[in-house]
Amino acid sequence: GKPDVNLKLGPKSDLTGPNPIFSDALRSRIAEADYEMTALAVGIQLELTAEKYYSKAAQEASDSHVKSFFEELAQWESGHYHALLSQQEDLKEDYWSAGHFAPF
Repeated sequence: GKPDVNLKLGPKSDLTGPNPIFSDALRSRIAEADYEMTALAVGIQLELTAEKYYSKAAQEASDSHVKSFFEELAQWESGHYHALLSQQEDLKEDYWSAGHFAPF
């Protein structure tokens, strides 16, 4: 019935930098990276949904420890979301070009 105030999420991965998810080697085979680009798009949506879920749970929590825990989870998911978005943005133009796609 009561939250464990000693519960911690553990260390967070460093997802900063221009290629936080995939290595630079992916760019050399970007024309065949359909699964990776799809995984990025799906992952972005999942992380955004998780961030919104935990943010809402934090707003609704009456216990300060639970509220803090959900806020930390929301921040963690936000970091994942931005890392995936950064990776997608970094690869998008090369992927589109390799696929002969021009949005306009």
